Amino acid sequence: MVDSLVLVATPATRKFSITMHGALLFSDGISRLRRTLTGISAAAVVAGIGAITLAAPAPAPKSGAKTSTPSFQSAPVATRKTPPTLANVAYGSHPRQVLDFWKVDSTRPTPLLLFIHGGGWVSSDKQDAHGYGSLARYLKAGISVVSINYRYTTLAHQAGVMPPVQWPLQDAARALQFVRSKAAEWNIDKARTFSSEGGSCTR
Repeated sequence: MVDSLVLVATPATRKFSITMHGALLFSDGISRLRRTLTGISAAAVVAGIGAITLAAPAPAPKSGAKTSTPSFQSAPVATRKTPPTLANVAYGSHPRQVLDFWKVDSTRPTPLLLFIHGGGWVSSDKQDAHGYGSLARYLKAGISVVSINYRYTTLAHQAGVMPPVQWPLQDAARALQFVRSKAAEWNIDKARTFSSEGGSCTR
């Protein structure tokens, strides 16, 4: 969601903060912010956030001179969704243990992107794979895509699972195992399977 990532600039102190889904991701000066955004934008194209480019900081203004805040731009939002080849395929028994699969038409096994949506393990959905046209770009490049739902940590907490992050992490691993078992049927090259995660702890 484009409005889930918020950049706030404070010109007087040259401090910046980034929040996503209401959670603070970063708060620091301009130099570290640029390095952080560089890391985020690499995954953002896949994660449906969109690539973000921050303008270079201007030199300190002279006394009495007007100041301006850095600008940023995000990738255009896709206007149409590409329907999956297979939708809501169960990889487990829980209602959230489902995935969508987009198959590239190819005579040879294709690489696969496993998309794990963001949301701090407590929100969002596999539909985020449609964000910013990244899905269409991967399919056009000959890469098949799987986007999964997983059990939220809130559900794990309600079930008394500690630490609650066990559930989404286990679901990500289980989904990958399930997809790899479908390699021949879905024409996937298991040796060229990679993932894009909304949460870095799945790496």
